[in-house]
Amino acid sequence: MERGRRDCVRWMSAGLLGLLGASSIRAAESGPRLIRLNLPGPRSLPFLPLELIPRLGFDRELGFRLQLRYFNSGVLAAEDMLAGNAGFAAHGFTILATLRAKGKPAVAVAALSDRDTPRALLVRADLARRIKRVEDLKGASIGVSHGSVNTKTYLHMLGEQVLGLHGVAASDVRWVPMAQNWDSVRSVLVSRSADAVLCAEPFVSRAVDAGLARVLLHFNELEGLRRMPGERHLRAVISAPQAGIGNAEREGRALLQMLGKVLAWMATADSGRIVAQLGIEEAAERAELVRLLSRYPDLFPRDPRFDPAAVADTGTLLVALGLLEQTAAVGGLIDERWSGRP
Repeated sequence: MERGRRDCVRWMSAGLLGLLGASSIRAAESGPRLIRLNLPGPRSLPFLPLELIPRLGFDRELGFRLQLRYFNSGVLAAEDMLAGNAGFAAHGFTILATLRAKGKPAVAVAALSDRDTPRALLVRADLARRIKRVEDLKGASIGVSHGSVNTKTYLHMLGEQVLGLHGVAASDVRWVPMAQNWDSVRSVLVSRSADAVLCAEPFVSRAVDAGLARVLLHFNELEGLRRMPGERHLRAVISAPQAGIGNAEREGRALLQMLGKVLAWMATADSGRIVAQLGIEEAAERAELVRLLSRYPDLFPRDPRFDPAAVADTGTLLVALGLLEQTAAVGGLIDERWSGRP
């Protein structure tokens, strides 16, 4: 009889575990659906709206959970996406042409940037008296976010264009790889691994405020004949693998809705309110970011759909970079099926 009781207890326990297991499966199935998105950072200013989405709960409102995965550059973020580890990536638009030429096609599905360009060439503070102009960089070393063996980052491409406008060829300098985050920018300057660095905000202001560097040229200050071709080109975008875009409609539409929500929220919120949502512990860093958001009122668009004028300018830039033969070919790097544009 004792054996019978033990068998009964085991049977009841197994049944209970089975019910709990089935309940857990149902809970998992009914929980938020995961969207993985790769991006440079953390806290690289051009990608700030994406960091706000989960903090404001716009992903959960739509029944999803947005998982942000940080990389040292947009190239690495995009290549990891194309390897199947994420559904989407955020990066500079120009790398899409290079990836396609390598047989790794991805398409831009949403715009993250508007007219402002919060990027600059910095020179180490101890070299500021010797290197006063971009022309003085001949023979110098420049830190820039690194891509992969055959793919330069957007910042690297942009840097070569700016140097060329000042008579400095890409081969006239030595490029030092670094990551697109503060720890890497600071390390390159403190260790004197490079004479200058090319980076985006908020790292530009942090380096200057820390006394590590001086601004040699801000990209918003290009003038006259030294303006780049395709000046209003698309900068930061979200992309998806072209091969799988037809199977990701649910996630793609949801991601663009999240982005639309956060851009609309940012358009009505002041800088202090935006920064308060990021959970930054250091008061000086919070204050710095508030100043930057006030300084760049046209950094983010109010609509994630692509501006036709910006698309045309992007074609002009890609032809100038030797990445496209015709400006109209830029349309093949964009897919707006999830944007709601008619």
